[in-house]
Formats: sequence, C-alpha cells, structure tokens
Amino acid sequence: MKNTWRILGAVVALSLAACTEENGGDGGGGNTTGTCTGTFSGAITGTVRSCTVEATKFANNNEVDFTIELTPATGSGTLKSVDNLIITLTGDVKTGTFTGATMKNATGSVFSTDADKQYDVQLGFGGDIGTASLTLDSVPSPTNTGGNLNYQGFNGSTQVKFDAPPTADYTGSVNLSLTFKR
Repeated sequence: MKNTWRILGAVVALSLAACTEENGGDGGGGNTTGTCTGTFSGAITGTVRSCTVEATKFANNNEVDFTIELTPATGSGTLKSVDNLIITLTGDVKTGTFTGATMKNATGSVFSTDADKQYDVQLGFGGDIGTASLTLDSVPSPTNTGGNLNYQGFNGSTQVKFDAPPTADYTGSVNLSLTFKR
C-alpha cells in the first residue's frame, strides 16, 4: 500500500511538472498559467508541446508586436522546428479576430525533417506568402516598461497557412491550428 501512494504521488508530481512545462513554465513568460494546444497538418505534421504568447505595444509608433513561440513535441510527425511567429497590428490591443487584411504584417517559418524543407508565412511585405489569422478572446492587463506596454497571458487562437517559398523546388503547404488559454 505504501508503494501505491508513492507511485500516485510521483504521478501527480510529474503531471504538475508537465503542465508547468507545457504552459511556458521555463521562465520565458507568456501563457505561464494556462494551456496551449496546437497541431500542424499538410506537408509537415506534428503537435505543439508548449507555447508562449506575448505582445508589446510600442509607444513611439502605435504598433503591437505579438510573438508566438512554439516548441514542437519530441518525435511528433515530420515537424523539425519552428521559428517564432510574429504578427504586427496597429492601434490598441483588443479582443477580436485579425486577418491578413487587418494585420500590418506576419512572419514565421516551419521546417521539416524531410531534407529541412522550409514553409513560410510572410504577409505585409509585398508578394505575400501564406495566410494568418489571430483571434483574441481576452486581453490581460499590461505592464509598463519605459513607455512600452507588455502583455502576457492571452486567451485566443491562431490559424496559419505556411507555403513553400516561391523559389523552392518543392510545393505544398502546412497548416497550424493553435489555441492558447491563460
């Protein structure tokens, strides 16, 4: 009976540790008290192990940069790595759905285990590649850092379609569906 309680205690401790890691608990900020669920499909498949979602509203240019940092689950499909997804909006941080038409720009890349094939989203720089949408269901209170406002702990989702670069000798696209909750 004593061993059963020890095993149960170890399972609970490991579950809590997994939740902390899954929620950006490495000290990197973002959705540190919530969850993140994401999948990649198409030319690259895989799942998201953890993510952080942060935003900074810059005082000098009325722009808001959202940084979505994703960590792939180990051994998950054909997903090798992910560059940060950066989405820039103008105006205030508010709830709603923002698409390529209402974004200033969006950039990011995913890489395959298949010969390091790269798929990109690049919006707002001319010659758009891929598509993106960001939905914010709630906005946390910001902290002021020298005039800039920093936000952490969003509830929302993003949908991104990464395409093969126009100069690549391969074609295809990768779809990301991501939900984050604080």
